[in-house]
Amino acid sequence: MKQIYVLVEGYSEREFVTRILGPYFGKEGLQITPIPMRKSGGGMGISNLEHFKNHVEPLLYYKDIPVITTFIDLFRFPIQSSEQTEKNLLKKHSINPDIEARIKGFESVLTAIVQKTKVYPGFIPYIQKHEFEALLFCDATVFNMEHEGIVASIRAVLNQIPNPEEINTTESGHPAKRLESIFATHKKKYVKGADAVAYAEMIGIDTMLAKCPRFCAWVEKLIFTAKQ
Repeated sequence: MKQIYVLVEGYSEREFVTRILGPYFGKEGLQITPIPMRKSGGGMGISNLEHFKNHVEPLLYYKDIPVITTFIDLFRFPIQSSEQTEKNLLKKHSINPDIEARIKGFESVLTAIVQKTKVYPGFIPYIQKHEFEALLFCDATVFNMEHEGIVASIRAVLNQIPNPEEINTTESGHPAKRLESIFATHKKKYVKGADAVAYAEMIGIDTMLAKCPRFCAWVEKLIFTAKQ
């Protein structure tokens, strides 16, 4: 069974890969496994590119030549690196007002890091636009169990945008913050991480693929590449 490794930055992403993507890829005869990026001081995350480098390099030398990818949020994507050239590129991309171009710029930096270490066709960088929690906006009805007002508020957000991936990344408007604020308005509490994957399971991977084109393209590319 072909292996796919996903470098993730947090608990939600790790559990999402295991519980949501795992069964879906399994039906395709593929195994997908999250690799949490751990910080030297403890905990998971990526606050500079060294965390990515330290975790991706060993995977490049696995004998079974797995497909390697990332699952990192655009929101607060790190612009720090020990190498000045990389740092300059990250800063340049970070101020690009074109979100798609910004993402492609960051992904190109990740690709360059990998290819400089070892020529590796099976590396597929992926940065989530804008944040993992955007996927939870794919089906407002799953929040009925909390409060019908939450459903209405989420639908109001969705009525303003083409799809959930377009929810912006401002400090007060990024997807996770919006969920926290919406829940609080109705005297409920959204717990980032603990609640995220439970709602994702209720929404289902098929709905997410149908409503999030960038996410869908990533999943399809992983499957296509792993089957080559």
